[in-house]
Amino acid sequence: MSKSSLLKRVSVATAVAAALTVTMAQPAFAASSISHHQTQAQADNNPGQGTAWVWVYSGNEANATGGQVEYQLTNGGSGTLAVGHGKSASKDPGGKIKAFRACTNYYIDGYPIKGCSSWAYFS
Repeated sequence: MSKSSLLKRVSVATAVAAALTVTMAQPAFAASSISHHQTQAQADNNPGQGTAWVWVYSGNEANATGGQVEYQLTNGGSGTLAVGHGKSASKDPGGKIKAFRACTNYYIDGYPIKGCSSWAYFS
């Protein structure tokens, strides 16, 4: 086999492999993130294991005592996952998530105050 013939075969094999890589189906992802000040929240209805999850992290914002992710489920249920200042946590909410938001908890001048992002909705 000549050198040019070998190069042609390698080029064709490379092109076929590249085409297969591009055309292979990818899984659908439904993860979303939202934040309120330094509180971050994520929700995912399709993480690969078939179980939805929510996650929250509360940053080190001054006067913040913690953060939470509030969520609404497609079955009508709802819930909250709260963490303290500088902490994070995740959990299975028990159903598919319809909407969620991030909230930051403050304690200012002796009063507890909660501020939240807008609701993020899954389509």
